[in-house]
Amino acid sequence: MRRGFTMIEMIIVIVIISIVASIGLGFVFDLMSEQARREVRNDYEIKARVVIDHVAARLSASLLESTVVLKNTNPQSGDCKPLVSLLYDGSEGNILGWIGIDEEGRYGLWNGSYYAPGWSGLVDLNASFHDGEKTIIVSPGSNFESADQIIAALTEGSDFNKSALYYVGSSSWINACDDFDWNTTTAGAGKLRPIIRYTDPRTLEVKGTQSIRENYLISRSGYALMLQEGNLTLFYNFRPWLGEKPQDGKSSVLAEDVESFAFRYEGGVVRINVCVGGGRRAGELWSGLFADENLTVCKERAIVR
Repeated sequence: MRRGFTMIEMIIVIVIISIVASIGLGFVFDLMSEQARREVRNDYEIKARVVIDHVAARLSASLLESTVVLKNTNPQSGDCKPLVSLLYDGSEGNILGWIGIDEEGRYGLWNGSYYAPGWSGLVDLNASFHDGEKTIIVSPGSNFESADQIIAALTEGSDFNKSALYYVGSSSWINACDDFDWNTTTAGAGKLRPIIRYTDPRTLEVKGTQSIRENYLISRSGYALMLQEGNLTLFYNFRPWLGEKPQDGKSSVLAEDVESFAFRYEGGVVRINVCVGGGRRAGELWSGLFADENLTVCKERAIVR
């Protein structure tokens, strides 16, 4: 005769099934949690790498000696410190500012065979001269008409005549705030010479009567980076040599979920560090499963010129 299960046997079976199920569910839960952590870390890893590479590329195409720390986006006298002068701890400001080089204009336009420079960076010292309150610069190998087209395309309606000329080697790191017009609203008071116009494809008129040097660079914009409420924001299309401040230009958010943005000067090198993460993205994706965990990813670059 077939005997059924006793109550004790049924209880034992249920207990065993419950134990196995709890172990299995715990294992699955751990796998899901680890997979979620991995996905979030990868997300932060990619974002941190993209941000640091973008910032490093911007700084590499800059007048690195122009790098300053600003207290706000409308700096007045005393709101700017040269990066080189600081043992940076954040007390002097949290905005990194610099003057960019017009690399696109230097490369020029494709003429069917090669890229013809918009500006060559070379000065014919014998043909260049001072004329009253301005200087006439003759630049062999340049085509300022091409540079004008490129700058107009990249700056949403600006033109070559709002750019500035900088004689290579005419400034030092320690004088960055004054030499690059961060501290003043007087146009052209520093080492950046506002361009008046080009009179032909290789001849410029610039304001001021600085000693003429054989090499120059062209800038079309200042830049500033500020971290505020987790957003790393880039300010651009402003011109300190025309009295413009970062707040006068345009801005765009480079990245969200940025925990920290740090920078310092070390013997001719600017070091930047960006940390992305902190658990916010994890909490959004996984309903707070591990939102309190530190899932921050940091990247650092050194820029030397």
